[in-house]
Amino acid sequence: GVPWRGALLAGVALAGVGEFAVVVANRAADAGLLSRGILQILLIETVLTLGLSPLLMRAAIPLTRRWDRARPSKPKTPKTLKAREGTDPPSADTAAASGSSSSHSQAPGQGQFGKRIREFQRHAILCGYGTVGHMVHDALVRLDIPVIIVELNAQTVRRLLKEGHAVLFADISQADTLELAGVERASIIVITFPHVELARTAITIAKERNPGIATLCRARFPSEVAQLREVSPRGIVHDEREAGLEMLRQCLSVYDRDPVEIELAVSGLEASEEDSRSAEV
Repeated sequence: GVPWRGALLAGVALAGVGEFAVVVANRAADAGLLSRGILQILLIETVLTLGLSPLLMRAAIPLTRRWDRARPSKPKTPKTLKAREGTDPPSADTAAASGSSSSHSQAPGQGQFGKRIREFQRHAILCGYGTVGHMVHDALVRLDIPVIIVELNAQTVRRLLKEGHAVLFADISQADTLELAGVERASIIVITFPHVELARTAITIAKERNPGIATLCRARFPSEVAQLREVSPRGIVHDEREAGLEMLRQCLSVYDRDPVEIELAVSGLEASEEDSRSAEV
C-alpha cells in the first residue's frame, strides 16, 4: 500500500545506473563474460542515466504535485495506525475530534471522525507537533480556538488521539490531507517546521482551496525567506532573524536599558531591515 506518488519518486530515483555498475561491468569484461562492444554500450547508458537522473528527479516532484491538483480528489480517512507493541491505537472513529473547546470537543466513540472534522469552522490547521507546534497548540486551546493537527510521527499521533485532539496522520503536501482537514473553512494554516518545499506546496494547495486563508511558516535562512515569499508574502518567521532580535533584547537588558528603549531599538532594527529588503526589490 505505498502511495503512487512515493512509488513514482522512488522509481525515478532508482532508474539510473550507479557508478558501481561500471566496476562490475569492467570486471565482467576482464573475465570474458562481456564483450567489449557490450561493455561500451553499458558505459554509454551509465553516463546518460547519471546525467539524466537529477533532471528526472527535478521534473518528477512538480509533476506529481500537478497531478495531485488535477486529479479529482476522493474523501479519505486518516491512515490507521498500528502500534509497534502489536496493539491498535484509537482509530479515527473512536478518537475525540477536538480538545480545543467545549463547543468543538466530543467524547470518543461519538460519530465518525470525518463528521467531527466537518463541524470545524474558522479553525487553525497546525502542521507538525514538535516543540513549536506544541507551544502554539497549547495557546490556541487555552483561547478556545479549534485546531486540527497534521502530524507524521505515529507515537505523537497516537498520544494526541488518546488525549481527544483532532489529529490526522498524513502528509501536508497532499491535497487530500488539507481537504480532509477542512482547509476551505479554516482561518489559518500554521507550518511549524522549517521545510521550504513542503511549506510552499502546502501553502499553494491551501490558497487554491481557500484564497482568504492566512498562512504562517518558518524559514531558517534568508534564501529560504525569499523562496517562501513567492507563495506567502506575509506570515514568515525567520529563525535566525528572530534569534538575533531576542539576543539584542537580552544584550541591552544587561546594560539596564529601559524596556521601552529596548523595544524602540528592536523596532528600529526591524524597520532598517524592511527598508533594505524594499530597496533590493
